[in-house]
Amino acid sequence: DYKVTGVQTCALPICASANDVLAVLRPLRADESLVADVDRASTAESGSDFVEALKDECQFWAGEIYCQPFWKLVQSGAASKAVVLGWGIEFYHFVESANEYMAAGVANCREDARIREILARHYVEESGHGQIFLEGLRRCGIDSLRVRSAPPLASTRALINYLYETAVSNCFAYAGVFAVMQSSRNQLSIVHISSFYDRLSQMYPHAAGMFGAFRDHALIDVELEHSRIGLDDIVKLAPELVLRNAPSILTSARLLVEHFILFFEGIEDYY
Repeated sequence: DYKVTGVQTCALPICASANDVLAVLRPLRADESLVADVDRASTAESGSDFVEALKDECQFWAGEIYCQPFWKLVQSGAASKAVVLGWGIEFYHFVESANEYMAAGVANCREDARIREILARHYVEESGHGQIFLEGLRRCGIDSLRVRSAPPLASTRALINYLYETAVSNCFAYAGVFAVMQSSRNQLSIVHISSFYDRLSQMYPHAAGMFGAFRDHALIDVELEHSRIGLDDIVKLAPELVLRNAPSILTSARLLVEHFILFFEGIEDYY
């Protein structure tokens, strides 16, 4: 039977047993979208089982990120011009930082050369994507030189620094955090992506160029099949090493969720 953290706390106020609460939660847990089995990854007995459980948990935590006030504000159509364009500016800094933390992840990988090759291939695929967002902001009338020369917000810098620190300290944890950044277990369709960004462009016409860049980048991810993360390939090469590093991978992924929440809070608070 699976466990849910805090189930006893939920059961006591309503005078129910823990088993009764678990029985109610089982249907909600079916797709890992409402209830996550946070023990499944930490108790996995094989590398492949761990990776599958990690991706399920990260899909759940990604839902927490997208439930934050920033996203509710943006999707309501009520976000200010400054907040919307500020999102684009900070996201540019984040995407461009791949040339910091992803390069560091490759350089500091001390494992099998084949693992380093997996990390390097992913870095090559992402290394030039900042230019896409810079061009999108330019189409909104924002000077590219000013964007590039301006420092990111402290909350954005904290996210970048965290990824850099993870990349240089443990290549398995570094590969695992992409389960948060590429949290969808299924490849998003071109129609779904286009519909989402078309809707945002209609709500915020002044940012249509920026959302076009967001759309273009998302479509590149579809083409490169980034719903599949590097850890999927690494676990085939070194399942025992992935399982041995499972605690570090889990901790790093969960902390990254917190940094992303702060990233979006920083945008709303500052802009």
